[in-house]
Amino acid sequence: RRVWVDDQRIAVMGMSDGASLALSMALRNPRVFTTALVQATGFFHDPLPSCLKPRVYMEYGEEDKLFEPSRVALPNRDRLRGDGCVVEFVMVPGAGHMVREEFFGAALDFWLAVAKG
Repeated sequence: RRVWVDDQRIAVMGMSDGASLALSMALRNPRVFTTALVQATGFFHDPLPSCLKPRVYMEYGEEDKLFEPSRVALPNRDRLRGDGCVVEFVMVPGAGHMVREEFFGAALDFWLAVAKG
């Protein structure tokens, strides 16, 4: 069975190590992944020199002990913005390094708004 896919609306999503890989994939393949939806990203590879940059929804827990906001979250956000990416950044009060159910809805809303707009 074949299903049509709009190749201008493909997103990649992940949490923690999965977020690091998802974001790296989007940064290295912006023609494939136009959006990255990530929670608690620890690292990522620099984007390739390109005019294309993925849009990024990025969420961290304010109480994350693994990826402390001042050492990881805020520098990651600033680095992406400095590279020309549009970043929607959310710091969740009281949250640690864990998957929040609300992340999925917020991230998908971001992606669908991008896809429509």
